[in-house]
Amino acid sequence: MEEKRYFKRATKSMAKAKLAVTGPSGSGKTLSSLYLAKGLGGVVGVIDSENNSASLYEDRFPSWEYFTLPINPPYTVQKYLKAMEIAISEGIEVLVIDSLTHVWAAEGGLLQQKEALDSRGRNSYTNWGTITKLYEELKSKILHSPIDIICTLRSKQEYVLEENQKGKQAPKKVGLAPIMRDGMEYEFTTVFDIGMDHQFMVSKDRTGLFDGVVATITENTGKEIRDWLTKRSNISDILADIPKEEPKTDPGDEKIEFGDYDGKYIKDLNELEIKELYLKNDLLMKSTPPIKNLSEVFNLNLKIKQFLISVDCWPIKQGIVK
Repeated sequence: MEEKRYFKRATKSMAKAKLAVTGPSGSGKTLSSLYLAKGLGGVVGVIDSENNSASLYEDRFPSWEYFTLPINPPYTVQKYLKAMEIAISEGIEVLVIDSLTHVWAAEGGLLQQKEALDSRGRNSYTNWGTITKLYEELKSKILHSPIDIICTLRSKQEYVLEENQKGKQAPKKVGLAPIMRDGMEYEFTTVFDIGMDHQFMVSKDRTGLFDGVVATITENTGKEIRDWLTKRSNISDILADIPKEEPKTDPGDEKIEFGDYDGKYIKDLNELEIKELYLKNDLLMKSTPPIKNLSEVFNLNLKIKQFLISVDCWPIKQGIVK
């Protein structure tokens, strides 16, 4: 009987995409996320805390439908968790959370909850522990959900002076770090940072598909990620996952590895030869350490023992091996 195995061969097909799209307001995070979701394939849902902005792009996809679940303030972790549970229960396969920033820095979000706890005179360090527990619960739900998830994150904004097409200095809005707890962006498979020109670069990319790329997110971007998740490197990888039936071997096919019979097959020996094989001093005494009894000899090779039992030969009849 084959022994039960708890470890499984690692394959990308076991993983789900966890993507982040960051950028300043107006950079196109919502639309870009919809393109990604469409490319990933499957039933798409949007948890929309951006005043129903996802619904505004319906006309961009005349032959494709997606579903939205608006949520309103206060933007608590509990609301996001509940919305994710609903999405999974209703068969959503690719979920866009637009925007994850609200649960951190908007009305009723974690930062406001921290301020409320502080105002009651409680220890600030203890209050951060309460907030961290909620944050970790949400993060875990996102990362371990059995569906693909795309999160949008607003970036902090700054204006810099750049030379425009007329050769004059003009202010340009740029995005900086995402508005979220530090380090959250590093939890994702890929992080797309979008500028006001709607072009993206990646600040993190486990896929290796977009290193050094500057482009606009399209449906094909999502398809590339899906292909990366599902593609196997070669046919041998596929065949490796097909359960193989262990060949049924005859113990008599085992080669002898010691004594004068070295290299011969057990099945080719007669009963007297087997008896001689296991009684010869050079077999019993020249081993390291020396073998003191026949039981130790048989324990060296279980298949030999099985063969002797199967043919009911001399050592079995004499009761030497039981």
